[in-house]
Amino acid sequence: MQTRHGFVCANAGIDASNTAAGTLVLLPDDPDASARRLREGLRERSGVDVGVVVSDTFGRPWRLGQTDVAIGAAGFAAIRDERGTTDREGRRLEVTETAVADELAAAADLVRRKADGVPVVVIRGLVAPPDDGRGAGALVRDAAEDLFPRGRGMLAGALAGAARDWPRTWAGPVTATDRDRALAALVPTAGAGDSSQPTRDAAPAVRAVQGPGAAPTTLRLLGDDPLTCGIAAGLLTAALTDLGYVARPATAPGGVVVEAGRPDVPR
Repeated sequence: MQTRHGFVCANAGIDASNTAAGTLVLLPDDPDASARRLREGLRERSGVDVGVVVSDTFGRPWRLGQTDVAIGAAGFAAIRDERGTTDREGRRLEVTETAVADELAAAADLVRRKADGVPVVVIRGLVAPPDDGRGAGALVRDAAEDLFPRGRGMLAGALAGAARDWPRTWAGPVTATDRDRALAALVPTAGAGDSSQPTRDAAPAVRAVQGPGAAPTTLRLLGDDPLTCGIAAGLLTAALTDLGYVARPATAPGGVVVEAGRPDVPR
């Protein structure tokens, strides 16, 4: 369930643990404002200038166990944006944004148990420039970019947008890595992107072949069953959209294709 803060969590963030019988614990109205007040109070009373994280325990999709995450933060940037830098091999990082506040919240949870009654954990050694900007609100993914709550609605919106605003110029094609990640959505119906590789089950053959390197990339789905090809094209379009590309399926001589690439102007 999504709270009005934008958090996606169980039971709308209403907690019956560690509270008196017949009562419940609610999330703060504005966790970032709470973090700022705590930081200012510590500075006034103790003369210390520290960052503050307000945390809560969340589960995670497809993962067992819970971990603490930041619902409020003050005094430092909740996200370290590494996009545009390079990895050790000199490749440009396209999506790396380190959730610093979440990592701090999770680390703090290692030294206390839920019933210990420990309200504060002090973390030392982090070097982070002072920042009183967006707080933990920066960690909430914009709904327009979030596949989980929108489901098919996101794909429908992406397809409508692609049909309406198909880019005239492109910043680049689909990378080989992202192509393989998207093709994984077709398993076990499809091969791994090699047109000579057989399918993994008895369904009508559906294969994906990357077209010329120029943008947009054309991925051609080959198979005897138009319905299976159409379903595969939808899955592939959804996967590429989720990876940040503009993508659309289309009919072409001999089958179905999916065109995708990065536009010159990010959406």
